[in-house]
Amino acid sequence: MKIRPTNDLLFKKMMTTTGKEFILEDFIEAVTGMKLINVRPTNPYQIESYQKEIENLNPVMYSTIVDVAATTEDGMEIMIEMQLYQHKDFFERIFNYMAITYTQNYKAESAKSIISIVVTNFTVFPEFQEARVEIGLTNLACHREIINRKNQPYWRIYLVNLTDKAILEGENTDLSEWRDFLKNGTIKPESSRGLKEAQKIVNFSNLSGEERRLAELMEKYEDVYYQVMKHQLEEGIEQGIEQGIEIGRQQGVALGERKGQVMICFKMNLPIEEIQKLTGLSVEEIEAFRKELN
Repeated sequence: MKIRPTNDLLFKKMMTTTGKEFILEDFIEAVTGMKLINVRPTNPYQIESYQKEIENLNPVMYSTIVDVAATTEDGMEIMIEMQLYQHKDFFERIFNYMAITYTQNYKAESAKSIISIVVTNFTVFPEFQEARVEIGLTNLACHREIINRKNQPYWRIYLVNLTDKAILEGENTDLSEWRDFLKNGTIKPESSRGLKEAQKIVNFSNLSGEERRLAELMEKYEDVYYQVMKHQLEEGIEQGIEQGIEIGRQQGVALGERKGQVMICFKMNLPIEEIQKLTGLSVEEIEAFRKELN
């Protein structure tokens, strides 16, 4: 079975496996151009931990937060998120995660440097069509970046666009090779050590039986959540709001959300008992939504 490296399990495994930190360092350097010192994942990959995380996951409410978190020897915080389908208020959410990370254990004398790498399969800002967009804290008068006491940026966001239309100068760059690998799993004979090892790790035939099951499960979750949620749940919320004009805006939003949740469950062919457990709705309410959706 062909599953791309952007799969949740595969991405986390190749970026956070203990002893393979050079893969993460290689990727970060390709994106940022920075040679970071001793990058260490905050939560190294373990199949048992991942299994518990996924088994307790509600597919109806599935949403990526931060795929990979890491720190460097000199105190930098690295956040990496893989986002294949666009969300409403997506960029604002990235700022929120960065703010939370920055304020945790905050000390004025040793302010953190936050680096956020966001890999998307869509263009975040239509006015920026580049394959890599770098955003930082800048003095607009002189166009100079503001840095902390450690001579590090306070924060930076790197948007990596995987779409074919994204503009990338110089197709032989390290970033180009990483983009190709994430999109289709291919590398070149002369690719870096990090890319070669990453390809071995995400090879489906090298996964355990349980890893294959979980990787396939995440493919299903991601497909259902992002494709159905993006189009139909938003439509359901809008309908709920319209109906809610008469019964109150908040009730309308809740109605739309419940319709969207039930819609996803139907799409996954879940039994009524499972839908009840996930949504908290009665059999009668679920059947009523089914009739509306048909």
